Amino acid sequence: MLRPAADSDAITTALNLDDGEVVLPAADAAQVEAGSASLDGAGIRLDGHGWAVLTS
Repeated sequence: MLRPAADSDAITTALNLDDGEVVLPAADAAQVEAGSASLDGAGIRLDGHGWAVLTS
């Protein structure tokens, strides 16, 4: 996961290279802008080989 930030604004890029689903910590990500992820109480949920760009 890559998360460059300036002040309180952040763009998070998440990538899953595995075949199976993975759940990553969401930090302060609030919205999926692109890709195939979902946000829930557990974090950023990515399917196998999935990616996402998220914003706070």
